[in-house]
Amino acid sequence: NKTFFRGNPIPEFKRYKQIYLSFDIDFSKIKSKSKFGKKLFNILSYIKVPLPSLEFSNKKLKGHLFYF
Repeated sequence: NKTFFRGNPIPEFKRYKQIYLSFDIDFSKIKSKSKFGKKLFNILSYIKVPLPSLEFSNKKLKGHLFYF
């Protein structure tokens, strides 16, 4: 880590890796016979639906009910 930037001191931060695992819903894979349904599911596929997730960091496992 750099300790100075443009003559100003930078505080030291302890960095660590985080890995998140979660399910994802792909609304575009839902089949519909109506044009409205197809268009609606295609639009919904761009929206992230919060679902439970697991976080792995610092050799710890932590669960989140909703995580964005």
